[in-house]
Parts: sequence; structure tokens; C-alpha cells
Amino acid sequence: MIIVSPTPFSIMETQALSSYNWAGKTFLVAEDDYVSYLFISDILSGTKAEVIRAVSVNELVKLVHNGCKIDLLIFNVGIRDNNDCQFICKIKKRHPRLPVLAITDKECTKMNKTCIDASCDTFINQHIDSYQMLTTIDELLQKN
Repeated sequence: MIIVSPTPFSIMETQALSSYNWAGKTFLVAEDDYVSYLFISDILSGTKAEVIRAVSVNELVKLVHNGCKIDLLIFNVGIRDNNDCQFICKIKKRHPRLPVLAITDKECTKMNKTCIDASCDTFINQHIDSYQMLTTIDELLQKN
């Protein structure tokens, strides 16, 4: 479950949050907790990106491998069926340019290392900061 920490945004941050335009991009959010998915979806709602959801690793892998156009994969490492992020290695072999953003527990440095070892491009803390999430996504999209 993603934990929301209310953080007041400055006027500059609020403007930056609404300035991302990812029209034509499709983000796959792999999150089995519905409330957490809604929170992530809400953060992305102003970006014009299409957001689709997978509730398990099996569903995620099917969507990616069956030709669904995905520009970014965002996944919660706590999702069911996750076996130390090994599915990411398989996805990256077939889709090496697909950026992968893992959402992890800040305290779980072992899992953070596991995610990076499994070819995740980066990770953010489950205590999601909207501004950090959007700037991280923008950086990932700029690389590809």
C-alpha cells in the first residue's frame, strides 16, 4: 500500500505539476491495491498520458509481451506474484528501451538493490511525493 504524506506545494511546484504533457504516451501501472492505484492515477491525470492497470505480475507480463504499446512501466514491488523483480529482467531482454520505475519501501534497501539489479531504471519511495514522481517520470521519458 502506498502511504500518502500531505505536502503543501509551492506555487512553482503546483505549476510544474500541471505542465507535463505526455499525450500519446501509455503508462502501465502495476498495482494490486486499488486505493494506491487511484492515487497514482490521480497524480498522472493532468499529464494527458493514457494509464492502464495490471493487478498482478502475470497480467503485467501479458500486457507488455502481447504487443500493448507501453511507454513507461510503474510498479509497486509489493505486487502479488513478484519474485524478487525477476520478471523485470525478462521484460527488459525483450524491451530494453522500456523505462521501469519501481515503487519501494524506503526502509527496504535490500529490495531497492534487487530492483536495480533486475534492470529497473530507478525507484521512488512508497511515500509518494507527486512532484518527485512526475519529475522522475519526465527524466525517464527524456532518456528514451
